[in-house]
Amino acid sequence: MIPLGPVDKEGRKVSLSTATLFADSGMELTVRRYEYLLGAGVWRACCDEGVARVDDMHLIRPDTFGALMNDIEAALACPSSEEPTHAYNVVSGMCDACADRCGGTLCQSMALHNICNRIHSLLAGDGE
Repeated sequence: MIPLGPVDKEGRKVSLSTATLFADSGMELTVRRYEYLLGAGVWRACCDEGVARVDDMHLIRPDTFGALMNDIEAALACPSSEEPTHAYNVVSGMCDACADRCGGTLCQSMALHNICNRIHSLLAGDGE
C-alpha cells in the first residue's frame, strides 16, 4: 500500500509543497521535489544539498544545545538598557513584546522555565 504522503521523523505529515526541511543538526535543506520509491516504500526529498529520506528529516527545526547557547549568548549581548531575560524571551520567540514593561519578574520566570525545559528535553534525547 502506497502511503498517502511523506511524514517527518516525528510522524507529522509533510505537504508535497513544503520547501524546507531540517536535519537533526538543525541545518536547513531546500526541497526541490519529492519522490516515492515504490520498491523501498520510502519518500525522499531531493534538495539543493542532496537527497534525504523524509522520515529522517524534521518539519520544524529541532532544538539543539547549540541553539540554546546561541539564544542565551544573544540575550547576554543585549544593550545594557535591556534586561537579559527579556532579551532571551524575545530571541527565543516566547515574548509578546512586553517592551520590558513587566518589570522583569515575569520575563525572568519565563526565561528560566524555558531554559530548564529545553535542557531537560535535550538531555532526554529529544534533541541533539
